[in-house]
Amino acid sequence: MSSTAPSHPTHPIAHFLRILRDLAITVTRQPPSRTLSEHLLETLIWHLEYFICRLVRAAIAPDRAMKPRPNPTTTTNARRRVADRPPGPMMRCTAWLVHLAPIYLPELVTEIEAARTELAILLSDGTVQTLATETPKIGRILRPLCRMFGIEPPACLRLPLPIRKPRPPKPPKPRQPRDYGFTLIGCWDALGLPATPTPKKTR
Repeated sequence: MSSTAPSHPTHPIAHFLRILRDLAITVTRQPPSRTLSEHLLETLIWHLEYFICRLVRAAIAPDRAMKPRPNPTTTTNARRRVADRPPGPMMRCTAWLVHLAPIYLPELVTEIEAARTELAILLSDGTVQTLATETPKIGRILRPLCRMFGIEPPACLRLPLPIRKPRPPKPPKPRQPRDYGFTLIGCWDALGLPATPTPKKTR
């Protein structure tokens, strides 16, 4: 009598990790070439490792309530934590990888497009959207990931537009009298001229 182990459902974060790790392995194994940009290649590897580490931490540690951050200028531990953080070239441009890959990473365009398609399909899953809604930490990780690959984020990841407070109306500025330069007003008597100019004779 054979017994089979019960199958446990795979956590949605595991699918993101698989996609990003496969792409990271492909990028790191790419041989050097004249058409590849080394700086962009290092930037891509840093971003992939950054998202992988954050997703692993989000899967292990539960989402905690946001606490006020200590002032790094007065707290030694905060200064040490900031110093230990690796300086990363985080790109803020929308779809920067999709736009730059065909020009500077032509050998990796197929792999990047495949990863982008898998991520878009995964983000449209209801389980992932429910997880991102219930866990704000996941949403904070997936938003820059969507921006990197140029994926339209689902409604659960869109931030509300900031409400702009109406500015109070400014009081009207007093009109300054126009300066016409030097005039002879008030000097007619001293110069012996008539107060009003003599009209020209018309023929």
